[in-house]
Amino acid sequence: MDKDGTRSRQITLFDSVGFAVEDFSALHYVRAKLAQHDVAMQLDMLADSDDPRDLFGML
Repeated sequence: MDKDGTRSRQITLFDSVGFAVEDFSALHYVRAKLAQHDVAMQLDMLADSDDPRDLFGML
């Protein structure tokens, strides 16, 4: 433990509610750190529906 009672290997994730540039910057940093250790997996997060207005069409 460090002098202030914390551990030097602790990681804090900040859940920002506000500016998109802050969210993007935080996610970019986390993604870069994960890529260094080969623990990240690329996911396709975009829905590819026949009708984009039908949000439940792929369920």
